Amino acid sequence: MKPDSSFDLPHGARGFELEGLAIEFCGDKLLWIDRNRAEHYTMHMGSSSGVLDVHRTWTDADGLHHQTVFAIKLSELPKALEDLAETPLLRTFCNSIALFGSMAQETRYHAGERF
Repeated sequence: MKPDSSFDLPHGARGFELEGLAIEFCGDKLLWIDRNRAEHYTMHMGSSSGVLDVHRTWTDADGLHHQTVFAIKLSELPKALEDLAETPLLRTFCNSIALFGSMAQETRYHAGERF
């Protein structure tokens, strides 16, 4: 059955895999699957419940287990992102990304001049 989504990946793909990590898009869920372990993480977008949650699912000798890692009401998400944007750690990270991007552009420009 094709997942219910607003976009389609090429060739009917539902995700991708890199070095034992698979990411799968399933309707209003996103799964991170570690192919080397008997576990996966699910981000449920909360379209019905109004709650965005991330949970871990794994199987061991005692059976199937679920553990909520993170959950937030969708109505509280914008404020949480605003608060996060004010943290020094995120600001430093974003500045680093911007610096890396400008260095990469300068390198391409100068490399183009040399050749």
